Amino acid sequence: MTEVITDVIEDTALAMLTTSLQQSMTVYRPDSREAFIGNVSLLLPLLNTLTNVVFFVKDEQARYQLANKTLLKRCQLSQHEDIVGFTCQRVIEYHPE
Repeated sequence: MTEVITDVIEDTALAMLTTSLQQSMTVYRPDSREAFIGNVSLLLPLLNTLTNVVFFVKDEQARYQLANKTLLKRCQLSQHEDIVGFTCQRVIEYHPE
């Protein structure tokens, strides 16, 4: 019985957290592109631990503004600065397979 109650409490807490995050994300409007990229870049240490996840942010002209280590590795690039400002086509042309 205690186990069932614990599961219900955990499920309820998770549902509340999910709802709270969804509401916060709906309300969040960064002041600028730089502010958005700065905030998202705080997630990079976490995203870099997920070696099977490719994560990036592009601007309105489809140029990379932020990329995790998995994407850099797949593009055969060594540092973040090697991809910022480039389009996908430019990255492919620079590093043909």
